[in-house]
Amino acid sequence: MDSGDPELRVRPDTAETYNNLAWLRATDPEERNRNGTEAVRLARHAVLLFKGVNASLLDTLAAAYAEVGQFPEAISNAERALKLARADGNQALAEEIQARLALYRARQAFHRPFPEAQAAPPDRARAGAQSE
Repeated sequence: MDSGDPELRVRPDTAETYNNLAWLRATDPEERNRNGTEAVRLARHAVLLFKGVNASLLDTLAAAYAEVGQFPEAISNAERALKLARADGNQALAEEIQARLALYRARQAFHRPFPEAQAAPPDRARAGAQSE
């Protein structure tokens, strides 16, 4: 499976690599960087490569399904991920999944917020006019 990503050329066929790329394609703050169809493909491949059940992988698959508007699948996978996270005692992950699950139930995809360093700059024209 080749999506043209440099990380796949360096570390091909690891569940972690596919999962990370799927997460980026599904949840990027910039719409132009998201590709839900590719995210679903990558996340499903990560689950197959892992050959087991993993809360983080299912969480990513849920986010990818939500990005393409397949909310029943997003909800189902998020519920499975939540159950696994709780069973593993990973409360922090469980809380994050719970928040995303609420979005999927409201038929909304999850997109990561912009990092503080990349936040939109203040309106300099207005700020300059006030200081004059």
